[in-house]
Amino acid sequence: MYTRFDRRHRALAAVLGFLTLVSVGVLFLRDAAPHLFPARSHDFLASFSLTTIAIAYLVHQASHRPPLREMAKAILLAVAFLFWAANQLWPESAQATLLNDIAIALFVVDVFLVIVGWPASAANESFAETEREAGQLRKEESPE
Repeated sequence: MYTRFDRRHRALAAVLGFLTLVSVGVLFLRDAAPHLFPARSHDFLASFSLTTIAIAYLVHQASHRPPLREMAKAILLAVAFLFWAANQLWPESAQATLLNDIAIALFVVDVFLVIVGWPASAANESFAETEREAGQLRKEESPE
């Protein structure tokens, strides 16, 4: 069960999320009109977007004070985004392939954990599932 923290943290997550959306818009503008931007701006813009959404997601999760396992899973996802961001920022680096492969592995682990239902929670609020629906699903799935 989630416990609400405070409005400041939720507002910070929303502001960071909005900033990320704006940066993605600028990234698409750069794709449409690369002559308007400096060289290598794409690398920075892509990395910035991935980094800010990772931070926004962590702030959002922390504002709900989830159980430790759920916070660990959120950190796993954020770290995957950060490795992907590093790969975008330094694509010519000798470690670029490794950074990318680590990001892929972390995303795969995250989705696998979703598939197997770890960590178990009362309701998956990220999919707008209510407590009542979650209880009904568990009741229907359990053998009698």
